[in-house]
Amino acid sequence: MEIEIMRKRYLGADINTPEVSFEIVTLSQFFRAHYVEEIWDAVGFLGVVPPIHIVNDLIGRGPQDNTKWTAWSPFVVSPTEYGEVQIDLNEGSNGYCIEDQTLWIYNDYKSWREALVQKIQENPRYKELSWGVKHAVLGIPIGYDKWIQRKPVANPRRATPVDPILRPLSDFLVGLYDCTPDCCGIQAFSFDSETIIESCAKTGRLAPMGAIDQILIDLDNADIKHGTIYSEMMNTTLHLEELIALLRHFEEALSQTT
Repeated sequence: MEIEIMRKRYLGADINTPEVSFEIVTLSQFFRAHYVEEIWDAVGFLGVVPPIHIVNDLIGRGPQDNTKWTAWSPFVVSPTEYGEVQIDLNEGSNGYCIEDQTLWIYNDYKSWREALVQKIQENPRYKELSWGVKHAVLGIPIGYDKWIQRKPVANPRRATPVDPILRPLSDFLVGLYDCTPDCCGIQAFSFDSETIIESCAKTGRLAPMGAIDQILIDLDNADIKHGTIYSEMMNTTLHLEELIALLRHFEEALSQTT
C-alpha cells in the first residue's frame, strides 16, 4: 500500500498560504514516521504494533489538526496489509518491533497502551527495550534487571534545586556520561555498578564516598519543599527518595571497588 502525503511549508510571515508538495510513502514508512502520534509512540518508541482495529481507528480519522505540517486522506488497512507491515516493521527493526495479540482485547489506544506498559513493568524481559523506554516505563536503570522506580512529578516548577549540595559529586557524575545531560537529561548517565567501578578506578573511590556521606546528611537537613528536587547537573527533576536511592546505589557500587 502507498499513501500520498501532503506537506506544508510556511515561508516568511504568511501562515495562510503555505507552499504545498506531495510525496508517496509506503505503509511501513507511514507507521515509522510521526504522521499519527499514537502509532509512532507504539511502533517507534515502545516497539509494539497496535492491534489492527486500533490502527484503523487512528488512521481512519485522518489528520486531527489541519494546521499540522502534513496531511493525508483517511484510509484503513486490510488484515493482509497489516500482516505484511508487521513483518516489515519487525525485520526492519532487527526484532525490536513486535506484535502481541494477547493485547488485542482492548478497544482503544489508551487502554491498550496502559496494558502494554503494565506488562513490561511486570516482566521487563517481555521484549527488547530501548534506553528511553527503560527510563520512561521502568525507572532509572542501575544494573541488569535493576531499576529505581520513579513516580510522576506533579509540579516540577516547585522542585527544590540541590546542585549546591550535589556539587562535590560533579566530577564523579561526569565520569558516568554516555551522552550529555543538556541533551538527554538523566538518560545521559550509565549508573550500572560496572561503569561506576571503572570510572572510579581512574579517580579513586574515597572522595566520592566521602562526598556521598555528607550529601546524605545535607539532604536530610535541607528544606526540600514538596519532596521533589531539581538538579541542573543531571538536568532532571526527581522525588527526594529517588535521589537518595540513587546515592545509596552509588555507595553500594563504590564499596565493591578495591
